[in-house]
Formats: sequence, C-alpha cells, structure tokens
Amino acid sequence: MSVLSVILIFQLQSQQAAVKESPSSSGFSAILPGHVWAVLLPVSTVLSALSLTLNLSSVVVCLLHGYFSTEVCRGDQDTERADWFLLDSRAVRHVAVGLFCLGVAVYLAAMSIFMLLIFEVETGIASACVLSSGILILLVVVIHSLVKASKTAKKYRSDHLNTLFQNDHIHVHILFILYKNPKVHFLK
Repeated sequence: MSVLSVILIFQLQSQQAAVKESPSSSGFSAILPGHVWAVLLPVSTVLSALSLTLNLSSVVVCLLHGYFSTEVCRGDQDTERADWFLLDSRAVRHVAVGLFCLGVAVYLAAMSIFMLLIFEVETGIASACVLSSGILILLVVVIHSLVKASKTAKKYRSDHLNTLFQNDHIHVHILFILYKNPKVHFLK
C-alpha cells in the first residue's frame, strides 16, 4: 500500500508539472473547470501522502509488536508469559489494523480524485463511484469488526484476566522471585 501511495504521489506531481508547463486546456479534464482542477490536484497529493503515513505507521506498530513479542518469548520454556503479553496487547493489534484500513480508505479517496482529474467524463465518474463505494464498504466492515472485537475483549477480559493465578499462589510467588532474581534456581 505504501508503494502504491508513493507511485500515486509521483504521478500527481508529474501531472502537476505537465500542467504548469502547458497551461492550455489540454491538461484539464472535461469534467472539472480549471480552478477546481487546480485545487483538487494538491488535495489528491495530500491524501496520498496521508495514506503513505498511515500505512507506514501501521508497519511500525506491527514491527514493534513483533519485536516485543519475541523479546517476551525469548528463552522461555514457559509460554504463559507470551500468552499474557499477547492477551494484553490486543488493543495494539486493533490499532495496527485500524491504521492500515484507514490508510487504504484514504488512498482510495486520493485515487478517486485522481481518476476524476485524469480520465474522460464517463470513465472518471464510473471509476470514482466504484472507488467511493469501496471506501464506504471498507469503512463499514472495519468499524463493525473493531466494535465486535472490542465487545468480545471487554466480555472476556473480566472473565479470564486473573484465572491463571487465582488458585496457584505458590506459582505466583515463584514467578515473582524468578522475575526479581533470574539467577535463582529451584531444585526439582
């Protein structure tokens, strides 16, 4: 997605340079007048740059989450620590998915404006309508999924948050001692 955003930025910049070189009406589309066209071209560029930023933010969040997951799981024979980390970091995954989907929606908006600017009347309107309906469907699906996931998380968080350690107080004390002093070894 980031690569597509960069490509769109370069296409928009080359289109803007072509219009500045030849200010005749050949650079403008048949759909929009010149003054609207001059405003929509930078808007499309800004939307594409925003899409690039959102997608790169999603990649950074995913990479950091993966890094911390491997740091938590490194060298442990016991998988409970990793399970708790992944259970507690559910919101981070939701943020990463939300950023990515928002980046896709913003990219589709920039692309629909670009289609209106570049293509003929029928093609520009048809492609802009298809991309806009894609934006609406994507946003509805993402909002539905995130609301459903947050309701599920709230429902099960109160039920299962402390069940692992409720009846095993000795295990909690051993883990606490090992956490404070990693060089302490217990005899089996």
